[in-house]
Amino acid sequence: MPISPQWKDDDKRIIVITYQGHWTWDEFHASAKETNALMDSVDYDVVLIHNTLNGGVLPPGNIISQGK
Repeated sequence: MPISPQWKDDDKRIIVITYQGHWTWDEFHASAKETNALMDSVDYDVVLIHNTLNGGVLPPGNIISQGK
């Protein structure tokens, strides 16, 4: 999957969301659901890091409307 959220540490305090190559808004939304599930598995705040170094460019479309 071009976007993969994973715990960075065994304490489950940091989630790194890594973007690889070209991705779509549907893949973005699927990874957001995965990220939410990870966050829901703990009862404290976590830090999110979006690693876009190898993530290509944004897909076509309005980025603001994707955040809903």
